[in-house]
Amino acid sequence: MASLTRGPRNNRSAPVPGESACSSQYAYAESVHQYYLDSISSSYDSTIAYYESLKQAALEHRDGMEMIRIDEDIARVEAERDLAINTENSRYASDRAYLDTLCK
Repeated sequence: MASLTRGPRNNRSAPVPGESACSSQYAYAESVHQYYLDSISSSYDSTIAYYESLKQAALEHRDGMEMIRIDEDIARVEAERDLAINTENSRYASDRAYLDTLCK
């Protein structure tokens, strides 16, 4: 009858997070942060570019009131973009702080 035993077993436990694991976690957090910043920039920058084109059209038609309204819209969108960037920077700082506690 054939033996039912298996070959040698690997009794190693899961690796303790070391410098390599921490480095990869920091790199991942940074890449996610950059991805979010790029996403924020692309979405808000396209909106701002749209308003800039509307402003140029208003300038060509010498419509001062429309230019003022568009300037206010641009300022609002820029404030929203800045808030989104600050929020993302805070999220990233929290991620880094958490990793700092794990990797010390």
